[in-house]
Amino acid sequence: MFSLLVPTIIHGLIYGVLLSAVLSGLILWSLWFNPEMWLHDAPRAVQEKYGPISAKSKRQRTLFVIPFFLVVIALPWLALQQLPQVTGQPYTFQTVFITLLVMFMTFNVVDLLLIDWLIVETWRPGFLRHSRLGQLMEGHDYWFHFVGFCKGSLGLSLVSLLVAGILAAIS
Repeated sequence: MFSLLVPTIIHGLIYGVLLSAVLSGLILWSLWFNPEMWLHDAPRAVQEKYGPISAKSKRQRTLFVIPFFLVVIALPWLALQQLPQVTGQPYTFQTVFITLLVMFMTFNVVDLLLIDWLIVETWRPGFLRHSRLGQLMEGHDYWFHFVGFCKGSLGLSLVSLLVAGILAAIS
């Protein structure tokens, strides 16, 4: 098992970095294009001050999630397609689980540290700061993002377990 662990982790990291780069680019572009699309991810106090999201932003968010989820599905699928060649063995529960968990958690950490803490909370670039949403953000709420990271970690772990279980059952 240990001989499979290192290549599986490296494979997950490579695809995790790729996933992080693509999704971070999409997220940053959407924040630049219209920060209101992310109102549902703002702290409750900011959401209450802001009020309901506009119909235009709802439509834009709906259009944005299409490429976002295509990437979230396509890159793990590609990583799993290549996994037997990386390990030299058919799928196992462990290799699928580790690949997906490392891949998703890499993105989750990048999202927390780079996007949430560094860009949104610390830097707050002009395109965010000058938006109505950015003007309502008082102080820095690092804890809010950390709680989201923890919830995401749990959800991503469960998804990784589920997909690994399904693939192990059908392989």
